Amino acid sequence: MPYIADLHLHSRYSRATSREMELESLAHWARKKGISLLGTGDFTHPTYFAELQAKLTPAEPGLYRMKKGEQGIRFVLQVEVFPEEGKYHFDGHRACGVRTSPAETRASGRRCPVCRGPLTVGVLHRVEDLADRPPGGIPAGAVPFKRLVPLEEIIAAAIGQGVGTVAVRQEYERLVAAAGGEFAILVELSQEDLESFVPPRVLKAILRVREELVTIAPEYDGVYGTIKIFGDEPVETKSLSLLGQMHLF
Repeated sequence: MPYIADLHLHSRYSRATSREMELESLAHWARKKGISLLGTGDFTHPTYFAELQAKLTPAEPGLYRMKKGEQGIRFVLQVEVFPEEGKYHFDGHRACGVRTSPAETRASGRRCPVCRGPLTVGVLHRVEDLADRPPGGIPAGAVPFKRLVPLEEIIAAAIGQGVGTVAVRQEYERLVAAAGGEFAILVELSQEDLESFVPPRVLKAILRVREELVTIAPEYDGVYGTIKIFGDEPVETKSLSLLGQMHLF
């Protein structure tokens, strides 16, 4: 069944968001706009998580609907990606190629160590300024979450091809068809299940992402960050041929 979806949403628990951004209101306006599938947004916020549990009930596989009220709208729980891949996570100065952590920025007086010009302060710095606990602190009762890398990017890293190339796209379609969905591959299926249809190096990449064994170069001052699954490890020359072999079974 096709869905018209809006997956970029925030709840009323987000900063600078309307108090009317609650499930009932979201479902009401989705129906008016002809949208049939909504992302939940702040799934890991403890209070909102409790609200989701109280107001939603399972519908089709992987989807939820309201227990009361609007029944035609479906919701999908969302997980987090690596925020370091955006453009303004860390502090820095693009013109000088300088990337700094919030602590390094404070120590330098917010000045670029190369040109002494002002550093552009990123999101992480502002979050730390507002936080009521030290970096990395996890409050009691916090809901755990997973950070993911899109499957196409994982395949591309494994076989040394660009995202969007024919080889990557064909392998993506094959894996998704075999698993029944991308989310199943990234999160749900066991290693043993994956071994039956995923090439070894792609499987290795998937498991590294699950365990967050990746090298992160955070973005800064408008420069996109990068996530390296294999670090500087060279791509095996047999990776592409392995894809062809897997297609035979």
